[in-house]
Amino acid sequence: MALEALPTMKTLFVNPPRFRGLPVIREDRCETVNRYLVNPPYALLQIATALRAQGDDVAIQDANVENLSYREVRAKVGAFRPDIVVFRFTPATIEADMQTARIAKEVCPGALTVGLCWTLRSFAANVLDD
Repeated sequence: MALEALPTMKTLFVNPPRFRGLPVIREDRCETVNRYLVNPPYALLQIATALRAQGDDVAIQDANVENLSYREVRAKVGAFRPDIVVFRFTPATIEADMQTARIAKEVCPGALTVGLCWTLRSFAANVLDD
């Protein structure tokens, strides 16, 4: 029995903008605001690579590295029209980072919005209430 191919999905990965003008490292247990270091979003890149390898339409917006605003993130979401938006956030920057989820829901209300944060995994329900 042959398996049917799954439909391709449009997924936008977002590393949110800087926090109060400062770069943020949003990688697993290295989540911190860091004045002197800008790291690529490795986890987002790895997931995006796997999805692209299976044929999905993938885009990455690294607003942190590119020093983009939330207005520019909104424009990217609107232009790409994703089925899924995946973004990173940290406990220290959660209020600002959650703006990414709000933008995704406003611009593409039918899109699945996924926030990744290692530290907050133990009380995800609280985050979902935001």
